[in-house]
Amino acid sequence: MRVTKSTSANSGNSIQPKAIKMLNTLAKTTKAPRSIFNSEKAFPMTPEEITSEWLSEALGVPVKSFKITNAIHGTASKIFLDLEFQDEDSARGIPSKVCVKGGFNPVILQTVPEMWATYRREAEFYHYIAPQTNMLLPKTWFTGTDKVNGQGIVIMSNMSEECKFGMPLEPWTPKLVERALKQLASLHGKTWNRSEEEYPWLFGKDGVKLENPVRKIVLALLHPAPWGARFDEKCRPPVAESLLDRERIQRGFEALWKHADADLKFFSLIHGDDHIGNTFITNDETPGFIDWQGLQYGPAILDLVYFLVGAMSVKDRRAHEGHLIDSYLEALHTEGGPKMTREDIWDEYRRYAMQGFLWAMTPQTMQPDDVVFAMSERYSAALVDHQTLELLGV
Repeated sequence: MRVTKSTSANSGNSIQPKAIKMLNTLAKTTKAPRSIFNSEKAFPMTPEEITSEWLSEALGVPVKSFKITNAIHGTASKIFLDLEFQDEDSARGIPSKVCVKGGFNPVILQTVPEMWATYRREAEFYHYIAPQTNMLLPKTWFTGTDKVNGQGIVIMSNMSEECKFGMPLEPWTPKLVERALKQLASLHGKTWNRSEEEYPWLFGKDGVKLENPVRKIVLALLHPAPWGARFDEKCRPPVAESLLDRERIQRGFEALWKHADADLKFFSLIHGDDHIGNTFITNDETPGFIDWQGLQYGPAILDLVYFLVGAMSVKDRRAHEGHLIDSYLEALHTEGGPKMTREDIWDEYRRYAMQGFLWAMTPQTMQPDDVVFAMSERYSAALVDHQTLELLGV
């Protein structure tokens, strides 16, 4: 659940475009030129362990030196580097400014060790799935995982000068949300009801890849200790009293997962954590999604409701929810998915609103309270509006 501390995103007012050159760091078809999966050599685990030698091996070009210009430690860490190549002519188009993304935050990894699987999943997304889509994504230069620590790393272009990043404290307009939903519809439509054989790395038979990383995180946060810390009266998120029963919330998640596992009719590849903090907006107001750590084969309606509810104010969501669902379904059909009406998916939409309560359980080590409180208000209102727990039978 990434949130950048970067430049402001659209807060409902018009975005003032900057006079910058577009799309040096973004592309609709992107593939890392180099990938190393299941490396027998350990990848860096902290920013201090990143070396010129490791960068040279990862990028496939000699890196003479580098400088860390910024580091953002959210759920995943983003280490921004300025590179100096041994020979600029042999850089093969790799920019001098890059972002190294992976699990570099020891506090989070000690608190929620289940996060390791998500870093590997993002590297796999950029290698296996990104080249198949027409989604607007950052250009990547390396993807890989190691077997020593289970680290997953992506080296991508630094997007910060070409776009703004979505911020939970600044809800979007319905128009911008509609554009983003069409991007999700493209991913869902192009991968609708695909077979396991098409994604062996995702459905692997080793017993590890079959685990849903987001579910493991939810279960970890439902333990009495983290729940008690999060919902202590001194730092309790603004949720309805009916949502403060830990055991009932756990039964709600378990009922949702049981339903999802039993009914695959709305399944495709999904982002899995597509909240507003995992978005960007280009200077022509084209939105896109980043942070693919939660990628999974799952219910497309989950992506729909999780993004839609969390991206707008409660007032705007209540006023525009129906139209936005209709627009998404139309785009889904255009992109190769089935033709469906709002009535066809309405109960599914209400059920999968449950996923958003993960924000209310998010500890202070992962996100600041002001962000947690803003998102919790939006998602908890949707759970009450749609009688989600009642529909789930808990």
